[in-house]
Amino acid sequence: MRLRSLCEFVGLAVLAVVMVGCASDVEASGSDRSIAVMDVHGRVRLPLEITAGTQASVLVFVTTDCPIANAYAPEISAIARAYEQRGFEFFVVHVDPDVSADDARRHAGEYELDPGFVILDPQHDLVRALGITITPEVAVVLSDGTIAYRGRIDDQWADLGKKRRAARKQDLRAALDAILAGRSVGETRTRAIGCSIPILSER
Repeated sequence: MRLRSLCEFVGLAVLAVVMVGCASDVEASGSDRSIAVMDVHGRVRLPLEITAGTQASVLVFVTTDCPIANAYAPEISAIARAYEQRGFEFFVVHVDPDVSADDARRHAGEYELDPGFVILDPQHDLVRALGITITPEVAVVLSDGTIAYRGRIDDQWADLGKKRRAARKQDLRAALDAILAGRSVGETRTRAIGCSIPILSER
């Protein structure tokens, strides 16, 4: 019995090491830079293919009917204006498979988002590649495919139904500032608060 217990313990320990190793590899492998999606003008975009001179791609995942995502629209626009001239490429990613390009364009107009940033991910290729689970949630992807930051825009929403008067931590801005300064991002993962990603129906 002791030998069996020892073997089981060793087996579990080896499995744990293998699982940790696999998780690290997945994390290090980053994202699939060949993922192609359409923007609201019908053009093919490769948001994870970072071109020369670009610091990183910043992808903000949204749905048209998520009140928290919509409430963040002014801050999304403000961050894009502040950082796009500093080498960051921004994308507002619609993840609802039932939202058309026209729907996304109207949504951009209603919430004063630059339609040039807006892309569609109806098959959740970007969602899966970047591990997105909530809207609004942000992923910052470096040229080597590393996800430098993933999570909330800031901490104004402490939880569902719990909104602070003002954010205490500007997580996305802090991550972008760290990249600009050539530093490692201090907090690479934060918990986003918002709406669940729509489930893809079997078609």
